Amino acid sequence: MNARLDHDVAASNMRLRGAEPLEPYTNALTAWRCRCLECEEVITPRYANVVNSGQGPCIYCSRRAKLSNKAATSLMQQAGADPLEEYPGSSNRWRCRCHKCRREIHPRLYLVRNGGRPCKWCAGVVIDPVEARQFMLDSDLRPLVAYPGVAEPWPCECLRCGSLVSPRLDSVKNRGDKGCQSCAGNLPLSRDEAEQVMLRADIIPTGEWVNARTPWEGKCKKCGNPVKPRLDNIRSGQGGCSNCADYGFDRVAPSLVYLIYHPHLDAAKVGKANVGSGRVRGHVVAGWEVYRIIHVESGFMAEAIERGTLKTWRDRGWPALPLTDEVRRCLPRLGETETVALPSGGMTSLIRDLLAAEANASEDAARRLEQYLMRQALQGKDIRSAEIPGTTR
Repeated sequence: MNARLDHDVAASNMRLRGAEPLEPYTNALTAWRCRCLECEEVITPRYANVVNSGQGPCIYCSRRAKLSNKAATSLMQQAGADPLEEYPGSSNRWRCRCHKCRREIHPRLYLVRNGGRPCKWCAGVVIDPVEARQFMLDSDLRPLVAYPGVAEPWPCECLRCGSLVSPRLDSVKNRGDKGCQSCAGNLPLSRDEAEQVMLRADIIPTGEWVNARTPWEGKCKKCGNPVKPRLDNIRSGQGGCSNCADYGFDRVAPSLVYLIYHPHLDAAKVGKANVGSGRVRGHVVAGWEVYRIIHVESGFMAEAIERGTLKTWRDRGWPALPLTDEVRRCLPRLGETETVALPSGGMTSLIRDLLAAEANASEDAARRLEQYLMRQALQGKDIRSAEIPGTTR
């Protein structure tokens, strides 16, 4: 007969899987009141399900919870619409009133939770042709033909420089596009011009130049690591080397690696995040289902596990997900390079791939920790504060 588990051991196991216990441990089969470390909701998972069976602890992050009328109403109001009737279910049209334009609308809650906007008028999906023409004129673009639709190229004359252009109303109205590449400074760059941009960002290009949206192989001038940034990202102010970045993801903080699946796209994604960042919840809202979460003591370890999992998928020949408009809507923070289209039968190996990467990640994490400590020392920082428990050097 197995000995009864000590509370401190049980609580530590739950924390590693994303749940902070709020009461003493009873036994493995009793619902245990906890707080989710990702979304901070109060939850009642069973220890046996979470620790022994590998089930995620939070019904909200994994979207297993059935919404009450009060909870559904709150979500719709947060999205910008007031319900005018009782909640009819996630997939049914729900009569509401838009906060912004005050029109009566009929959104479906599941689409709103997946990142859609409740009002098709305010989202720019539907627009009156007269309003569309006036908006383009207000943006210094004179339409030359009748309104073709929000997502179709619309031949216009730029009133700033006189160029003939064909912007989409959706891009001008909802995405901040100026409508004229010449005025926006977005004309295609030559290879020499593109290379100068990369060099100013401390990246030495080594691969073949394709265009601004394609990853460009290079080497970081600071640390010497190989990198593949997009020129578009560099021009928008992003760094070209994640190893040298001092912002965003904290490599010395407690972190997690998440494995998620999107049933509509039939795609899997592996990612990393600092504990409490809300990254996983953002993906759940966009329609992804949580398949497994591994909590680790540092971002270095999380990066190594993510890298190992992706290498397995690439070596197997699984293709990256093409960045279509639909995929963009389902990736709130992009990250398409960590996402793969699953082949037939691919689901069966996902967790096995993740656990194999975890088992082999320590050496990679330790090497990158050494590089980090060397940079800290060169910058005159106190390297004692950079010691990471659980990662040997």
